[in-house]
Amino acid sequence: MIDLHTHILPGMDDGAKSWEDALEMAQTAAETETKVLAATCHGNYPGWDGKGWPQRYRERLEKFREMLRKEEIPLQVVEGMEIFASDGVVEGLKRGNLLTINRTDYVLVEFALDVRAYDVYRILNRLLEAGYRPILAHPERYLAAQRTPEHLYEWDGMGAVIQVNKGSVLGGFGEGALRTADYILRRRLACV
Repeated sequence: MIDLHTHILPGMDDGAKSWEDALEMAQTAAETETKVLAATCHGNYPGWDGKGWPQRYRERLEKFREMLRKEEIPLQVVEGMEIFASDGVVEGLKRGNLLTINRTDYVLVEFALDVRAYDVYRILNRLLEAGYRPILAHPERYLAAQRTPEHLYEWDGMGAVIQVNKGSVLGGFGEGALRTADYILRRRLACV
């Protein structure tokens, strides 16, 4: 299995609180047959100052890889970022301030939960026109998708990859996210 959306690097976002937590998460992933994991830290929320972020991220990622080797945890960890969708996302990617998944053209992109559907279409179009492949992070949590799940077919048809969170499937993000995750899964729209 490959996990393309994890918050495993401590001190980078709201994920792992310590290196011990990160190692425990990695051990659990390896024990459940995950072979590759993308360390997709949050990065560019409003007010975010990205100066030096990629370098700091890559230093922590390399330290974590060393820890995995030392602990003999059989897990490959690749770089990535959960990018908050904004008008400057394409420019940030081209400058290297925002990271793709494992330096490919795949981009894990997240929207505000109350995003207007129009803005999702607009940002997805910008990414696609620039040659990126957007992975749409947890759209089951977006109110626009909960109200009008048909948008999911259109986003998929545009070329976006639909990613569903385990927490949504288990009801951890409320009834609307659970119902929409079920809609996505039953119609085989989720790829991640």
